[in-house]
Amino acid sequence: MWWYGLEKLILENENLKIGDRLYKCKNYKEKNQAFYNIRGTILKLNQQNLENELNNLFGSYNINWYEFNDSLCMNWREIQTLNNDSVCTIAGHTKITIMALIN
Repeated sequence: MWWYGLEKLILENENLKIGDRLYKCKNYKEKNQAFYNIRGTILKLNQQNLENELNNLFGSYNINWYEFNDSLCMNWREIQTLNNDSVCTIAGHTKITIMALIN
């Protein structure tokens, strides 16, 4: 959910220095462009070690990557409650098995 932390950072700043690049964020158009440009950089990072990659990239900013989890993600109790409802089925959405992920 890194995109919420990125959005907050962009909304709170008029200029950002990310890596060796300076992003102007003074108006909506600049903020939107900065978001998509930085997003492109993030999507190219090593996803297996994303938190460390993000902290390295945004080293000069103090970003709590977990700040939005409690308000935007379900906890296990909420998932269990949802699962107990007869109109809900919780299952995987792909045919990838755990063995495919391990290999």
